[in-house]
Amino acid sequence: MKQASKSQKTNRARHQHHIFADKLFISTLTFCTFIFSPSLFHKASALPGQSPTESMRLINNNLGGIADFEVERYGSAEYYRAELTYGNSPLSIMISSPSSVENDYSEGIGIRESDIGNQLITSDFNPRQDEDILYVIQQIWGSEVVEDFVGSRYTARYYDASGPTYRNTYRGNKFGYIVRLFNDSKIFSLSIYSLQDFDQFRSKPNEFEEIL
Repeated sequence: MKQASKSQKTNRARHQHHIFADKLFISTLTFCTFIFSPSLFHKASALPGQSPTESMRLINNNLGGIADFEVERYGSAEYYRAELTYGNSPLSIMISSPSSVENDYSEGIGIRESDIGNQLITSDFNPRQDEDILYVIQQIWGSEVVEDFVGSRYTARYYDASGPTYRNTYRGNKFGYIVRLFNDSKIFSLSIYSLQDFDQFRSKPNEFEEIL
C-alpha cells in the first residue's frame, strides 16, 4: 500500500471527518452534518451476538445519532438498514435479524460509487492495512473491531464470474470478516460474523465461486 505523507493524511482526515446522513428511499432528502470527535474512538462496539436493537443503539451512539435505521424485508428475511454518505459516496449499514441467516446474524457496510476497496480486484491488496477501510470500521464499530480485523488471518479468496464478484475471507480472534467487491457496479462491502457462523457457513465457497 502506498504510504501517504503527513500533510496528505491531515488533509484527508479533515475531509473525511464529515458524514452527511440522507434517507435515500424517501422522496424528500433530509441532510444533516456531523463532525466526528476523538471521543468516538472509544465508544462501545455493536457486534454479532447482540440483539439488532442493541446493535442499532450502539452504532447510532458511535455516529452521534445520525443513523436512521429502517426495516426491510426480503421474503421472510428481515434486515435493518441505515443510509449515510461517506465523502461523496453512498454508504449503507446493514444489520440482519437472527431469522435471516442459517445460524447467527451479521452486521456490515456497503459503499457505492467510491474508490474505497476497488483494489480488491488485485490479489495483493490487503484491506486490513487500508486507511480508508479501517477509518470507516473505526467510526461505526470502534477500536475493538479495528484491532481484531487488522490482526485477523487471511483464509481464502474467491471469484464469481456472474457478478463479477471478488470475495476475501479473514478470521480474527473474535469475529469472522468477508470483504467483497462487486466490480461492475463498483460496490465494496465488509461483513462481520460470529466465529461459529463464519466457520460453519461463511468461509466456504458457494456454487458459483472458484477459488483463486
